[in-house]
Amino acid sequence: MLLPILVSISLMWLLAASIIDLKTKEVPDWLSYSLILISLSIQAVYSVIVNNPKFIFLGLVGLVIGTLLGSLMYYTKQWGGGDAKLLMGISLIYFNYPSSSIANIPFLLLILLNIIFVGTVYSLIWSLYLFIRNRKECSKKLKELRQKSKKIRNALCVVTILVALSVVMIDPSPITIPLILAPLLLYYLIISIKSVEAVAFYKTIPLSKLTEGDWITKDISIHNKIVYNSSSPGVTKEQINILRQHKLKEILIKEGIPFVPVFFLALVVSLIIGSIL
Repeated sequence: MLLPILVSISLMWLLAASIIDLKTKEVPDWLSYSLILISLSIQAVYSVIVNNPKFIFLGLVGLVIGTLLGSLMYYTKQWGGGDAKLLMGISLIYFNYPSSSIANIPFLLLILLNIIFVGTVYSLIWSLYLFIRNRKECSKKLKELRQKSKKIRNALCVVTILVALSVVMIDPSPITIPLILAPLLLYYLIISIKSVEAVAFYKTIPLSKLTEGDWITKDISIHNKIVYNSSSPGVTKEQINILRQHKLKEILIKEGIPFVPVFFLALVVSLIIGSIL
């Protein structure tokens, strides 16, 4: 009885968060915190009903694990605050979920692995979409990056040719061709993503639209005192108030892709299919 309720709640909350993230690129705190509080309350009530503290205890353990993982991703600027808080709710709910029949791994670990796989594919598709949408600017930036990294590209071409010749003489199997071309393809993939990032992820906005958690790209000093450090994970409400007091008009921020849909898709895949791999 407990698991179906928690699974239903997590799917509804993540679906709602995904829609909001796609529309606004933000996840309201009330949505993340309500998922945590409601799920934790249900586990606490269930523990009392069945007279077994295991359920609330394991839920708290999952919450701690989710907090640690989410904080790691947040402070390394991989995720936004909303993503990290939703991971806390997912960990709280699924830490006590029955292990996957695939390799008998914990279900929470299965979700995390699927998040990595789905997130990689999702990010590549989203980057391709942004490249096509901004193809003129991205193509121009890509050309600049290719010129700047010309020596690296030429070195990779030489290495690829030498490796290809060696493989043809030793083992001319068609299976090895993708492996030979992998470094060169990876190079083009990286500079393509960097061109998309430079064109589509940086945005100048009015200070009035700056919100908590936004990533400002440069240090901001007022009266020789650093108000915001670009290495921090995101701007705080207090810092925004200080900036508004000094009447700054515009600010350059870096946006990320709306990543919450990855959580929803990875969870659905985990519940229905199991492991993608």
